[in-house]
Amino acid sequence: MTCFFFVVQQFALAEPEPSCHSLVFLEDQKWKELRRAITPTFTASKMKQMSNIINQKIDSLIDRLAVQAQNLESFDIYENFQALTLDVIGQCAFGMQNDRSVDMLHLLLEQQVISSEKKMEWELTDGIIVGNAYTFLLAGYDTTSTALAFTAWLLAKYPEVQKELQDEMDENDAG
Repeated sequence: MTCFFFVVQQFALAEPEPSCHSLVFLEDQKWKELRRAITPTFTASKMKQMSNIINQKIDSLIDRLAVQAQNLESFDIYENFQALTLDVIGQCAFGMQNDRSVDMLHLLLEQQVISSEKKMEWELTDGIIVGNAYTFLLAGYDTTSTALAFTAWLLAKYPEVQKELQDEMDENDAG
């Protein structure tokens, strides 16, 4: 490990090498140029493509859970949300499956070629690409699956809120 961050209490926290090169830890010109390289991933059209992927993955999960419910099989909703989240991130961020147009990793690799041609102040290295892929995976996977599971738990605990939410969704779906 070569990257350390110091906190006020004067002790060091070692960071795993890949995350040292992520957008979260870069500063100044490196941060600005990397942010510019990543920004095309989040255009309105790319987000629409991602929402289509997300909706397909959710529909698939709902179908699987419906079959399990019909067969009176128990299931761990958290594990299902973890699988869903990993599947969505895998396809949206890393182009796993067919849709490369939304592939964040592919865009970063293209920017690596551009940065070497433009002779930028710094090079978009493999380490930076890996660090950002690592960050996208870690930032999205656990937080999203945990938030989904907690939301499901809250809706199960408060059926009146669940009904109100369902009514609102049905109303908006019809309109």
